[in-house]
Amino acid sequence: MSDKHRIVAALIALVSGWAASCATPAWAQNYPVRPIRLVIGLPAGGSTDVMGRIVSAKLSERLGQQVVVDNRPVRAASSASSSSSIRSPTATP
Repeated sequence: MSDKHRIVAALIALVSGWAASCATPAWAQNYPVRPIRLVIGLPAGGSTDVMGRIVSAKLSERLGQQVVVDNRPVRAASSASSSSSIRSPTATP
């Protein structure tokens, strides 16, 4: 390798090191800021509701954020997810 290539390689390494040291760390934002809503497409009181409440309790502990179980008995479970995604999270049923 010629001296010219070594100088260019050294400059690239120097600039790369400088750019890496100037980078500021990205701070995590508080997400989510509102309670998480777990939508269950079946009526309350069934085994799915019980499992949803167990899962929501564990998620609340792990995430440090409130998880609310929202039972929406509909004809198809897929309709529950589509109806909740259309409305804003603050809208009440």
